[in-house]
Amino acid sequence: MRGSIGISIVLGLVLLEPALPLDDAAVSATATDFVGRWWPDHAVQRVMIHGPEESLWGGQAYSVRIELVSPEGHPEEMVGEVHPSRNFVTSWIVPDAYGAKSDPRRIDGAEALQIAQRFAAAQFPNWSDQMLLDAASPSAARSGEPHPWHCVWRGEDDGTATGDRVFVSVGSTGEIAGYFADAAVVYSLEDVRVPESRALELVRQFIMQRAHFDMTNVTTSARLILSHRLAAEEGPVWEVTARRPAPDPDAAEPCLVRYVDARTEELITPPFRDVIDRYFFLAGLPEGEAVHEQ
Repeated sequence: MRGSIGISIVLGLVLLEPALPLDDAAVSATATDFVGRWWPDHAVQRVMIHGPEESLWGGQAYSVRIELVSPEGHPEEMVGEVHPSRNFVTSWIVPDAYGAKSDPRRIDGAEALQIAQRFAAAQFPNWSDQMLLDAASPSAARSGEPHPWHCVWRGEDDGTATGDRVFVSVGSTGEIAGYFADAAVVYSLEDVRVPESRALELVRQFIMQRAHFDMTNVTTSARLILSHRLAAEEGPVWEVTARRPAPDPDAAEPCLVRYVDARTEELITPPFRDVIDRYFFLAGLPEGEAVHEQ
């Protein structure tokens, strides 16, 4: 579906080959190439690799730390992750790029967006005109502190999410500070075997087994994502969102998100959900009410 028919056929044939783990040399080359495309004047001194291991963002990845020297001779460090078998960088952090409070330079939102888009187009393997800008906004910061700008693009094909997603953070002085990427594997609607109604049912069953509240006030919705890093073979999932009424006017709406593998019905928990899930199940209940958690 994505791109021309010819490109889709070639990609499809490539994806029929088994995905083999990368070796350290391939991971090192991927990371140094990533650095060279945007920081060609920095000299790489050392590349340290661990893994593949469980990623903070879910799934497996190689963790990478690179020591460099800037053109001015200053030592710098960058850290990131590389996909375990598909030879692309999934995350990258430049700790010194957020800008100092004393630095008078400040870029505006339009400049930040231009920088972020150039970086994403240079680095993201699936960049195309189907990558739609989803958000571009400054991050929260303490008064007087420099703040990075966050820009997000998502892939869409005929109204369906492809699973491609790129996040770029640009520091207050225009330096790239962070990058996170999900590069979709090519799947189509024909690969989806679990209907939306079944995905909604599975998540409602999951909630009912743990809830101590009236399910009549719980609303659920779903959207199809054609490729997701947490699914088997990075295949299609239903992203199901459940919502409850806020316990009081000033409180946040309790919300739960689960992915349902659209081929196997497996229920998949996104990372960082512990606190959010606890709020979903406990909000508005009498203090001390027992809840069976996942």
